[in-house]
Amino acid sequence: MGVDAAETGALLMSELVTNAVRHGHSHSVRVIAEQRRPDRLRVAVVDKSRRMPEMHHAKPEAFGGRGLLLVDLISDRWGTDLLPWGKRVWAEIVIKAADQ
Repeated sequence: MGVDAAETGALLMSELVTNAVRHGHSHSVRVIAEQRRPDRLRVAVVDKSRRMPEMHHAKPEAFGGRGLLLVDLISDRWGTDLLPWGKRVWAEIVIKAADQ
């Protein structure tokens, strides 16, 4: 995996972890980074809250509130999987040949 894919993955992970810590109401989160296929990187954060993430459109002067908007803009796809005891929020990027 190249620098661009690694940096994008790290940014996605940072946003997902921040969202889970701020809104997941858990004492801990699980972080997952996996490359099941050579051309895709998936990062995910699991927490114990079943509250679904909500994308907000923050005012320009707001300090925060843009995390999921950023995830939506820089990932190729993202979503949420409800689990019996919480949820997993994930994002995927396509790894281009130049990034491998």
